[in-house]
Amino acid sequence: MISSASLTQFIASEKWSSFGVISIQEVQKALQLHEGVFEKWVQSGHHADMDYLKRMQNDRFHPENKLPDIKSVIVLLAWYGDAPSNSPQGGGQNLKKRPHSNNKPSENSSGIVARYAGGRDYHKILKKKLISLSRWLQEQDASIQTYLSVDSGPTVDRVLADTVGLGFFGKNANLIDPRKGSYFFIASVMVN
Repeated sequence: MISSASLTQFIASEKWSSFGVISIQEVQKALQLHEGVFEKWVQSGHHADMDYLKRMQNDRFHPENKLPDIKSVIVLLAWYGDAPSNSPQGGGQNLKKRPHSNNKPSENSSGIVARYAGGRDYHKILKKKLISLSRWLQEQDASIQTYLSVDSGPTVDRVLADTVGLGFFGKNANLIDPRKGSYFFIASVMVN
């Protein structure tokens, strides 16, 4: 058994902003509610040409397909909202909003880049942190198995984060942390 204090200490040492742990039973209840909404959304064609969403649907709403003896999920947030230099990417330029022009390129043209895209690929950075967490868990108990996901996998990280209490769904469909807003990445570790 891993103590919550030691898990909290390790996650803090890895510089995650916040986290929560939720049982598979709670996850399954939440996913059942969202699966019907997702099916209607896809049937209406709202997924456009993102056919992978439909292909991954069964795994998306049935985490036991990825980790058959799943017992719980650790959901983690990585904040990138202060400034690009404080993001998990570890740097970047200070991206100021530039006045909108007539869209004609010029020698001095520059674009506005999304805050999260200002540095290295966050998927790779956060995946390394998840691997570190997974190894730490396995050092605590050699029987632990994990499945890791950083928003490009088939898991519904936003639903998991909402269910564990790390935020709520806003009108913009993003997960909102009431204290900080929506500038964070969501990652998860399924655990047996």
